[in-house]
Parts: sequence; C-alpha cells; structure tokens
Amino acid sequence: AAAEAGARPSGAGGPGGGRPPPRGGMSRTEALGVLGLEENATREQVIASYKNLMKKVHPDSPGGSDYLAKQINQAKDVLLG
Repeated sequence: AAAEAGARPSGAGGPGGGRPPPRGGMSRTEALGVLGLEENATREQVIASYKNLMKKVHPDSPGGSDYLAKQINQAKDVLLG
C-alpha cells in the first residue's frame, strides 16, 4: 500500500541500508567508477581521488568542465555520505 510505495530493497543507495542515493540517483558502483576507485577504497582514497580529479576538471581552470565537476562532486557525496 502507501508504505510500500516508498520502500526500497535493502542495501539500496549503498552504505546506510535503505537510504536513497543523492540527487540524480548515482549508485555506489557508478560513483566508484567516476572516481576511478575499487570497491574497497578507503575514505582517504576517495578524498585524494576527488581532489586530484577536481584539479583537472574544475570549471574555473583552462579546459575545465562544469559537467565533469558536478559528476565528481556527486560521486564524492555518494561515497562519503
């Protein structure tokens, strides 16, 4: 019924059980791919990859990309919550 309409399978949205992924619905697996990380990546590895990629694609830098920067930010948010 109404309660089932918002139900999600357990594990949906990565860590945190039934918590939905942030805006846009990027999965944990997709986020790991965006940041070029393995499934067992540590918090420190996520942060290091995020910083390295943002240096390359930041919209204010030459050749930067707003789209890629948003994808990288979203991936970081999914993985770090």
